Amino acid sequence: MRAQHPGIEVELTEDSAEGIAQRVRDGRVDFGVGAAHPAGAELFIQPLLSDRMGLVACAEEPLLHRPTLQAPDLAHLPFVGLTTDTAISQLLAAAPGMPANVLQTPLRVSNPALLFDAVRQGLGVSLIPALTAQHPARGALGFRVLDTPQIVRRTLLIQRPRRALSPAAQLLCNALRQQVLQLAQQPGMVQD
Repeated sequence: MRAQHPGIEVELTEDSAEGIAQRVRDGRVDFGVGAAHPAGAELFIQPLLSDRMGLVACAEEPLLHRPTLQAPDLAHLPFVGLTTDTAISQLLAAAPGMPANVLQTPLRVSNPALLFDAVRQGLGVSLIPALTAQHPARGALGFRVLDTPQIVRRTLLIQRPRRALSPAAQLLCNALRQQVLQLAQQPGMVQD
C-alpha cells in the first residue's frame, strides 16, 4: 500500500477489545479491528475473519502432537492467561468445559508478545486464536487448534455509525480486506 500511496500516513495502536471500542466511540481513531465488546454496542461492525482457539506451547509439548486436543487435556498444565479485559479471556471464560487452571490462572499478561515470552520461559501454556498464532513474536513456539470445544473468535471492522471514512482510512480498510483473503488460507481461520 505504501508503494502505491507514498504520502499516506498510518498510525496503528494495539489495545484490548474494550479499548478499541472506546477509541472508536470517542472518535480518537478512524476505525478499529477487533472483537465485539459491550462498550461498543452502538458502533457499526462488519465481520472480517473468524479464527479458532488453539494451544500455544514450547515445541516439545506432547499435547501439540496428539491426534485430538480437548480442553480437559490442559488441566494438569500451568496456564498463562491474558488479562480479563481482553476478548480472548472472555471467550475462554464463556466456553464450556474449560478446566479450572485455565479460568483461574495465577498469571495473566496484557498482550500476545508478553504471553509468548511467558510460555517461552516455561511459565505455562496458553490458548490463543489462530490469527494471534501468526504473530512474529511467537517464534518457534508450537500451535495447534483445539478440537473441543471449538471456540471461535470473530474479528470485526468497527466504525462509528453514519460516519464516512477518510480517503486514507478507506485505503487502509481495502488493504486490510485483501490481507484477510490471504490469512483465511491458514489453519483455523476463515473469511467472514
